[in-house]
Amino acid sequence: TPVMMRNFIRTYKEYEHKFSCIPNGFDKEDFADYQTLEKPEKNEKLTITYTGMLYGRRKPDLFLECLRELIDEHVISEGQITVKFIGKFLPGYFDRLNERYGLQNVIRVYDYMPHKECIKMLLQSDLLLLIEGAGPGGEAFYTGKLFEYMNAGRPIIAVIPGSGVAADLIKESRTGYVADSEDKNQILRMLTNIWQLWKNNKLEYKHDYEVINRFERRNLTCQLAALFNECTEVNHETDRR
Repeated sequence: TPVMMRNFIRTYKEYEHKFSCIPNGFDKEDFADYQTLEKPEKNEKLTITYTGMLYGRRKPDLFLECLRELIDEHVISEGQITVKFIGKFLPGYFDRLNERYGLQNVIRVYDYMPHKECIKMLLQSDLLLLIEGAGPGGEAFYTGKLFEYMNAGRPIIAVIPGSGVAADLIKESRTGYVADSEDKNQILRMLTNIWQLWKNNKLEYKHDYEVINRFERRNLTCQLAALFNECTEVNHETDRR
């Protein structure tokens, strides 16, 4: 990521001219079978989907705590929201979360599934949940799923470091909503706002595909090829000297 590159440059200032940043991305072909799902009908329940692992600082606790609080305050209707988690999780992980937050009627857990099935689940959702905990270096990381989320054409609901590269990219690409992962009030406001938008059929996705397409892996590979060409030209010039 750009932050990682700047950190390396601070350490190796004399080699600044040798650094380039080519980030992770997504494969457009992965979505080719599901073009008819690009603009789905509104789900009967507000459907939020998370894919991937949960471990270490990446945990949904504060998000679920805020959701429980808004349900208890009758801001959000428990019978009209579903949060899906897809991936490999530790045995009993969600049993403990449900015991703590009482969200058995809201949370749905799915085991690891083939990639294309997972993409179909994303495209059938109203919102895509991104979670990343705060802590040393947290602002420097994208998560791999971010790029796939960006191309899925669904708004992202991100509980992540508010001043990090992932938050900056979501804002630049206009692909979703961001609340700092350590700021409970921000998360509460974001959930309340999204709920009201969904209820009033105003949950829109005004993405910037010019930004998103920069992260399509064919375009990233072109950057890598150009970098190799540049290095080769420099070497040839050095040999001629």
